[in-house]
Amino acid sequence: MFSPTFDIATLVSVPQPVQTKKREPDFFQELDSYIASKNSSVCKESIATFRVMKERLKAFEAYRRERLTFHSLDYNLYMEMMEFFTYHYILRRKKDTVYGLKTSTIGKTIKQLRMFVKERVRRKIVPPIDMGDFKIVDEETDAIYLSYEEIGRIYALNLSADKTLELYRDMFVLGCLTGLRFSDYSTLRKEDMRNGMLYKKN
Repeated sequence: MFSPTFDIATLVSVPQPVQTKKREPDFFQELDSYIASKNSSVCKESIATFRVMKERLKAFEAYRRERLTFHSLDYNLYMEMMEFFTYHYILRRKKDTVYGLKTSTIGKTIKQLRMFVKERVRRKIVPPIDMGDFKIVDEETDAIYLSYEEIGRIYALNLSADKTLELYRDMFVLGCLTGLRFSDYSTLRKEDMRNGMLYKKN
């Protein structure tokens, strides 16, 4: 109740809770968690592709000498990343030092990075991040393919004298007719065929 004789000095101040800033999740720890979550839903080759993306991003972080964070994902970082992957990234498993990835390979890495960040945002692990500036670059390639007649002539070849060549021929024809990558059709197992249909994880 208000009173004209009320002494304001007698008020006891209530301490306010200290607002602590929420710590941003570690970029590469989240990437490891993302890759682990995909183990049961994608094939081994896709997991390997995610790990290659991580290796490339680690190399980029070391090159720029600054931690890669979710907060740092902006247009300037994208341009730095494009320059690094195009001119400074050292290709592994080469006898001579070779710099730079192919345009389509860079595009694939950017696409996977976008997928990872989008999934972390969807899980509310990080706040929304605009990845619109992270363009998925690509380049035109020559479409080289065999006609059905050419595939038929290959399949009709008599290779019965060499069972190994016969097996490779059949696998190649299967790849032509299904559009599967070599890494997919070369690892097919009996259980991948069910009820006359071929099932393969991406």
